[in-house]
Amino acid sequence: MPDRARGRLALRLTVLKLLRSPATLVSALSLPALVGFVWARESRGTAMRIFLYLLPHVFLVTTQNMFKGEAAGGVLENVLFVRCGFRRHILWKNAALALAGVAYALVVFAAIQVGGLGTHRAGPADLRGLAVSLCAGIYYIGLGGLLGHFFEGGSNVLALIVAQAAAFVGLIVDASGGHRFLEALGTGTFSGPGEQLRFIVLAGVLPNILVAAYLRRQAPWIALAAGALFLIQVLIVRRSELRGR
Repeated sequence: MPDRARGRLALRLTVLKLLRSPATLVSALSLPALVGFVWARESRGTAMRIFLYLLPHVFLVTTQNMFKGEAAGGVLENVLFVRCGFRRHILWKNAALALAGVAYALVVFAAIQVGGLGTHRAGPADLRGLAVSLCAGIYYIGLGGLLGHFFEGGSNVLALIVAQAAAFVGLIVDASGGHRFLEALGTGTFSGPGEQLRFIVLAGVLPNILVAAYLRRQAPWIALAAGALFLIQVLIVRRSELRGR
Protein backbone atom coordinates (compact mmCIF):
# COMPACT_ATOMS: atom_id res chain seq x y z
CA MET A 1 0.00 0.00 0.00
CA PRO A 2 1.48 3.42 -0.98
CA ASP A 3 2.39 5.72 1.89
CA ARG A 4 -0.09 8.35 0.74
CA ALA A 5 -2.94 5.85 0.82
CA ARG A 6 -1.71 4.54 4.16
CA GLY A 7 -1.74 8.09 5.51
CA ARG A 8 -5.33 8.65 4.37
CA LEU A 9 -6.34 5.34 5.93
CA ALA A 10 -4.63 6.19 9.22
CA LEU A 11 -6.35 9.59 9.28
CA ARG A 12 -9.76 8.05 8.61
CA LEU A 13 -9.40 5.29 11.20
CA THR A 14 -7.97 7.70 13.78
CA VAL A 15 -10.76 10.23 13.33
CA LEU A 16 -13.38 7.47 13.61
CA LYS A 17 -11.77 6.27 16.83
CA LEU A 18 -11.69 9.81 18.20
CA LEU A 19 -15.38 10.27 17.42
CA ARG A 20 -16.16 7.07 19.31
CA SER A 21 -14.15 8.12 22.36
CA PRO A 22 -16.35 9.66 25.10
CA ALA A 23 -13.36 11.33 26.78
CA THR A 24 -12.24 12.97 23.55
CA LEU A 25 -15.73 14.19 22.70
CA VAL A 26 -16.27 15.55 26.21
CA SER A 27 -12.98 17.47 26.17
CA ALA A 28 -13.53 18.77 22.63
CA LEU A 29 -17.04 20.02 23.43
CA SER A 30 -16.31 21.27 26.94
CA LEU A 31 -13.57 23.69 25.88
CA PRO A 32 -15.77 25.82 23.56
CA ALA A 33 -18.54 25.74 26.18
CA LEU A 34 -16.14 26.98 28.85
CA VAL A 35 -14.78 29.66 26.54
CA GLY A 36 -18.31 30.87 25.80
CA PHE A 37 -19.22 30.93 29.49
CA VAL A 38 -16.12 32.91 30.47
CA TRP A 39 -16.65 35.30 27.57
CA ALA A 40 -20.22 35.96 28.73
CA ARG A 41 -19.24 36.40 32.38
CA GLU A 42 -15.86 38.11 32.02
CA SER A 43 -14.38 39.24 28.72
CA ARG A 44 -13.28 38.08 25.33
CA GLY A 45 -9.62 38.49 26.28
CA THR A 46 -9.98 36.22 29.32
CA ALA A 47 -11.85 33.64 27.24
CA MET A 48 -9.08 33.67 24.62
CA ARG A 49 -6.40 33.15 27.26
CA ILE A 50 -8.30 30.19 28.73
CA PHE A 51 -8.75 28.71 25.26
CA LEU A 52 -5.06 28.98 24.43
CA TYR A 53 -4.02 27.56 27.80
CA LEU A 54 -6.38 24.56 27.83
CA LEU A 55 -6.23 23.71 24.10
CA PRO A 56 -3.07 21.53 24.42
CA HIS A 57 -4.88 19.22 26.84
CA VAL A 58 -7.38 18.36 24.11
CA PHE A 59 -4.42 17.11 22.07
CA LEU A 60 -3.27 15.10 25.09
CA VAL A 61 -6.64 13.40 25.58
CA THR A 62 -6.64 12.23 21.97
CA THR A 63 -3.57 10.05 22.64
CA GLN A 64 -5.35 7.73 25.06
CA ASN A 65 -5.74 4.12 23.91
CA MET A 66 -4.12 4.87 20.54
CA PHE A 67 -1.00 2.71 20.59
CA LYS A 68 -0.26 -0.12 23.02
CA GLY A 69 -3.82 -1.44 23.17
CA GLU A 70 -3.99 -2.08 19.45
CA ALA A 71 -0.60 -3.75 19.11
CA ALA A 72 -0.97 -5.81 22.30
CA GLY A 73 -4.46 -6.97 21.38
CA GLY A 74 -3.49 -8.01 17.88
CA VAL A 75 -6.42 -6.06 16.43
CA LEU A 76 -4.31 -4.85 13.52
CA GLU A 77 -3.61 -8.38 12.28
CA ASN A 78 -5.31 -8.32 8.89
CA VAL A 79 -4.37 -7.99 5.26
CA LEU A 80 -3.92 -4.21 5.51
CA PHE A 81 -0.96 -4.61 7.87
CA VAL A 82 1.04 -7.48 6.44
CA ARG A 83 4.81 -7.14 6.07
CA CYS A 84 5.01 -4.99 9.21
CA GLY A 85 2.60 -2.45 7.76
CA PHE A 86 1.15 -1.97 11.24
CA ARG A 87 4.33 -0.14 12.20
CA ARG A 88 3.85 2.49 9.53
CA HIS A 89 0.18 2.72 10.47
CA ILE A 90 1.02 3.45 14.12
CA LEU A 91 3.57 6.07 13.10
CA TRP A 92 1.04 7.67 10.78
CA LYS A 93 -1.27 7.96 13.77
CA ASN A 94 0.90 10.72 15.23
CA ALA A 95 0.44 12.78 12.07
CA ALA A 96 -3.28 11.99 12.02
CA LEU A 97 -3.72 13.08 15.64
CA ALA A 98 -1.77 16.28 15.02
CA LEU A 99 -3.79 17.08 11.91
CA ALA A 100 -7.10 16.43 13.68
CA GLY A 101 -6.02 18.56 16.65
CA VAL A 102 -4.88 21.47 14.48
CA ALA A 103 -8.14 21.37 12.48
CA TYR A 104 -10.16 21.42 15.71
CA ALA A 105 -8.10 24.31 17.10
CA LEU A 106 -8.48 26.39 13.95
CA VAL A 107 -12.26 25.87 13.90
CA VAL A 108 -12.68 26.97 17.52
CA PHE A 109 -10.23 29.87 17.10
CA ALA A 110 -12.09 31.03 13.99
CA ALA A 111 -15.40 30.81 15.88
CA ILE A 112 -13.97 33.03 18.64
CA GLN A 113 -12.78 35.55 16.05
CA VAL A 114 -16.11 35.56 14.22
CA GLY A 115 -17.92 35.99 17.52
CA GLY A 116 -15.81 39.04 18.26
CA LEU A 117 -16.23 40.76 14.90
CA GLY A 118 -17.09 44.40 15.34
CA THR A 119 -15.33 44.67 18.68
CA HIS A 120 -12.15 42.65 18.29
CA ARG A 121 -9.84 41.40 15.57
CA ALA A 122 -7.22 38.71 15.60
CA GLY A 123 -4.01 40.55 16.33
CA PRO A 124 -0.42 39.32 16.26
CA ALA A 125 -0.62 38.46 19.97
CA ASP A 126 -3.57 36.09 19.43
CA LEU A 127 -1.90 34.44 16.46
CA ARG A 128 1.39 34.01 18.32
CA GLY A 129 -0.50 32.57 21.27
CA LEU A 130 -2.30 30.12 18.98
CA ALA A 131 1.01 29.06 17.40
CA VAL A 132 2.55 28.37 20.83
CA SER A 133 -0.58 26.56 22.02
CA LEU A 134 -0.52 24.32 18.93
CA CYS A 135 3.18 23.70 19.50
CA ALA A 136 2.43 22.59 23.08
CA GLY A 137 -0.41 20.41 21.79
CA ILE A 138 1.84 18.63 19.31
CA TYR A 139 4.38 18.15 22.09
CA TYR A 140 1.60 16.47 24.10
CA ILE A 141 0.93 14.13 21.18
CA GLY A 142 4.60 13.19 21.17
CA LEU A 143 4.74 12.72 24.95
CA GLY A 144 1.31 11.10 25.28
CA GLY A 145 2.07 8.86 22.31
CA LEU A 146 5.40 7.82 23.79
CA LEU A 147 3.76 6.96 27.12
CA GLY A 148 1.02 5.22 25.16
CA HIS A 149 3.51 2.59 24.04
CA PHE A 150 3.95 1.56 27.69
CA PHE A 151 0.51 2.26 29.22
CA GLU A 152 -2.78 0.89 27.95
CA GLY A 153 -6.11 2.69 27.82
CA GLY A 154 -6.01 6.19 29.23
CA SER A 155 -3.24 5.43 31.73
CA ASN A 156 -0.76 7.49 29.72
CA VAL A 157 -2.95 10.59 30.05
CA LEU A 158 -3.62 9.90 33.72
CA ALA A 159 0.10 9.48 34.47
CA LEU A 160 0.89 12.87 32.95
CA ILE A 161 -1.99 14.60 34.74
CA VAL A 162 -0.76 13.16 38.05
CA ALA A 163 2.72 14.52 37.26
CA GLN A 164 1.20 17.94 36.53
CA ALA A 165 -0.70 17.90 39.82
CA ALA A 166 2.52 17.04 41.65
CA ALA A 167 4.29 19.93 39.90
CA PHE A 168 1.49 22.30 40.90
CA VAL A 169 1.72 21.19 44.53
CA GLY A 170 5.47 21.67 44.33
CA LEU A 171 4.99 25.27 43.19
CA ILE A 172 2.67 25.96 46.13
CA VAL A 173 5.12 24.43 48.60
CA ASP A 174 7.95 26.40 47.02
CA ALA A 175 6.02 29.66 47.34
CA SER A 176 5.00 28.97 50.94
CA GLY A 177 8.64 28.26 51.77
CA GLY A 178 9.68 31.73 50.69
CA HIS A 179 11.50 30.67 47.54
CA ARG A 180 11.33 32.94 44.50
CA PHE A 181 10.93 30.43 41.67
CA LEU A 182 7.21 31.20 41.33
CA GLU A 183 8.05 34.89 41.09
CA ALA A 184 10.67 34.15 38.44
CA LEU A 185 8.10 32.05 36.57
CA GLY A 186 5.70 34.99 36.65
CA THR A 187 8.22 37.31 35.02
CA GLY A 188 9.93 34.82 32.73
CA THR A 189 13.35 35.74 34.08
CA PHE A 190 15.40 32.90 35.57
CA SER A 191 18.69 33.43 37.33
CA GLY A 192 21.14 30.62 37.69
CA PRO A 193 21.20 27.08 36.31
CA GLY A 194 19.02 25.81 39.17
CA GLU A 195 16.00 27.93 38.26
CA GLN A 196 16.53 27.29 34.56
CA LEU A 197 16.59 23.54 35.14
CA ARG A 198 13.42 23.70 37.22
CA PHE A 199 11.73 25.67 34.45
CA ILE A 200 12.76 23.10 31.84
CA VAL A 201 11.36 20.27 33.96
CA LEU A 202 8.13 22.16 34.60
CA ALA A 203 7.71 23.04 30.91
CA GLY A 204 8.39 19.41 30.01
CA VAL A 205 5.49 18.30 32.20
CA LEU A 206 3.21 21.31 31.63
CA PRO A 207 4.08 23.03 28.33
CA ASN A 208 0.85 25.06 28.57
CA ILE A 209 2.75 27.65 30.62
CA LEU A 210 4.59 28.72 27.46
CA VAL A 211 1.36 30.31 26.21
CA ALA A 212 2.00 33.20 28.62
CA ALA A 213 3.27 36.19 26.63
CA TYR A 214 6.48 36.51 28.64
CA LEU A 215 7.38 32.84 28.12
CA ARG A 216 6.57 32.45 24.42
CA ARG A 217 10.17 33.03 23.42
CA GLN A 218 10.91 29.60 24.95
CA ALA A 219 8.50 27.85 22.54
CA PRO A 220 11.22 26.74 20.05
CA TRP A 221 12.68 24.50 22.76
CA ILE A 222 9.39 22.66 23.19
CA ALA A 223 9.22 22.20 19.42
CA LEU A 224 12.64 20.56 19.46
CA ALA A 225 11.54 18.37 22.38
CA ALA A 226 8.46 17.29 20.41
CA GLY A 227 10.68 16.27 17.52
CA ALA A 228 12.85 14.22 19.87
CA LEU A 229 9.78 12.46 21.30
CA PHE A 230 8.55 11.53 17.83
CA LEU A 231 12.01 10.21 16.94
CA ILE A 232 12.01 8.02 20.05
CA GLN A 233 8.61 6.69 19.01
CA VAL A 234 9.99 5.79 15.59
CA LEU A 235 12.77 3.78 17.23
CA ILE A 236 10.29 2.01 19.54
CA VAL A 237 7.80 1.20 16.79
CA ARG A 238 10.50 -0.19 14.50
CA ARG A 239 11.28 -2.80 17.17
CA SER A 240 7.67 -3.56 18.06
CA GLU A 241 5.77 -6.74 17.26
CA LEU A 242 2.12 -7.62 17.19
CA ARG A 243 1.00 -10.07 19.83
CA GLY A 244 -2.19 -11.99 19.22
CA ARG A 245 -4.63 -12.75 21.97
